[in-house]
Amino acid sequence: MAPPKIGPRGITIEDVQDVATNGSKAGKSQYVYAPPSQSSQAYDPKLLAALMAGQAQPSYGEKYGGFPTRDMLNDAALGYALNIRDIGDYAALEGVRLEAPILKQKQDVYRSATGYDDFATEIAKGRAARDEKLVGAFRSKPMNAVNDFARAKVEADRQAAVAKYRSDADNEYNTSYDAQVLPYQQIAETIYDTPISQLARQALTTQYGVDANVARATFDEQTDLDYAELQRDAELAAQGIDFSMSEGEIIYNTQGAEAWQVYQDQKTYDAMYGTPAERAKAEQDLIESKNAPIDADILSIYGIAPKEVTNADADTVRAIFTDPDFVAKWVMPSFELLDASNGNYTAAEIAGEQAGAYLEANPNDLLKAKTLAAIIAEFDFRAR
Repeated sequence: MAPPKIGPRGITIEDVQDVATNGSKAGKSQYVYAPPSQSSQAYDPKLLAALMAGQAQPSYGEKYGGFPTRDMLNDAALGYALNIRDIGDYAALEGVRLEAPILKQKQDVYRSATGYDDFATEIAKGRAARDEKLVGAFRSKPMNAVNDFARAKVEADRQAAVAKYRSDADNEYNTSYDAQVLPYQQIAETIYDTPISQLARQALTTQYGVDANVARATFDEQTDLDYAELQRDAELAAQGIDFSMSEGEIIYNTQGAEAWQVYQDQKTYDAMYGTPAERAKAEQDLIESKNAPIDADILSIYGIAPKEVTNADADTVRAIFTDPDFVAKWVMPSFELLDASNGNYTAAEIAGEQAGAYLEANPNDLLKAKTLAAIIAEFDFRAR
């Protein structure tokens, strides 16, 4: 029995099979194309495009394309586009179905070659052990050298035979894949790469004679977004997810009772102590409140805001300015050098010199050396 017709134009799965296997078709589609070029693939993208567009309907050019209302005309065009997507799904599944036996054949050959390889290796080990016992007792060394050469040649021949066995399997798989699977894969990819809105516009213009500008305004990017949402909802529904459900119901249906209980316990904990984000914000606010007076003092005395020092950690900047000894020995002398340089030395040169001197005296404190250099650069920037 022939497969049922699909869509307004009557495209069937047989049409798709013809595109994949014959490459050209003359019949009810009324499109005639030359046979494909000298290629191993029968897939004809032009013919597929013609099938996707469809042929003119008997009501071509009539008001509403022969339908009672404009809405029914639009529904017919959109339905046709969705049917084309169904054919893309069919082509993808057909490609998978056709690939399964040729892939299994290749895998069987590989397993056979591997089994032979392992068997031959064990045989070689047994022969080596036997020959080891015979050395010096029954065979002369020159004879052993000859036998070693012979065994090496046999092993090389065996490895070459196994490699050719596998190579032949690869070639046979690739040939069968290109001839049987690839055409369906290309059909599926062509359809999937064509937006639903474009397929619907093609149906309006090619099959029903609607003006191209009207078709463009009827099916636009929003059509594709709506279709994507429908696809997403369908996939989630297949997983037991319904947007009308609460978050707890979704977790229960998809992950089970144990996961639902964990979710409920977390909700109770969050209600008492706040969500993780709320707790993190509260902790950060507490830290900021403790640092605020320190930052204000540093800004009023030295004209530097710890959080604004480029390439420096604010906590390290605070630690430096709240250490009187460090300030007296390294920070203030650096500022004085900047003031006295009169442009003879750049801030970068003074920062490098002071940071280098500090690191030489404290070789294990690279962080403070880098922070000192950043503070000098910040001071120079604010002093300009």
